[in-house]
Amino acid sequence: MLLVFLAFASPAAAARNPKPYVAELTSVSVDSGTGSAKFAFKAVGGKATSFTCTLTLRKKQIRVKSCNSPVAYEKLAAGSYLFSVYAVGPGRTRSEPARNAFKITR
Repeated sequence: MLLVFLAFASPAAAARNPKPYVAELTSVSVDSGTGSAKFAFKAVGGKATSFTCTLTLRKKQIRVKSCNSPVAYEKLAAGSYLFSVYAVGPGRTRSEPARNAFKITR
């Protein structure tokens, strides 16, 4: 099954964030049958110098890395995942994350 949808950071989340930028997911594509997921994102409200992506499976971080948009994951095992992306600015300050939960059922 191929799921495609758009996810955005809420204006309320941006208002609570004291940093001048916030990470925002611009598109998400998950194929539960093949175990793949792809995420596109950007920084809003300022210029981020980089991004950090994390992938969590069953509440355990399994991948943390510096990343660029889009980022793709392949051959994921069955389970419930949480993808998070942080915008990183000057002085290595991180924004609040944009997040997307998804499930692989293959």
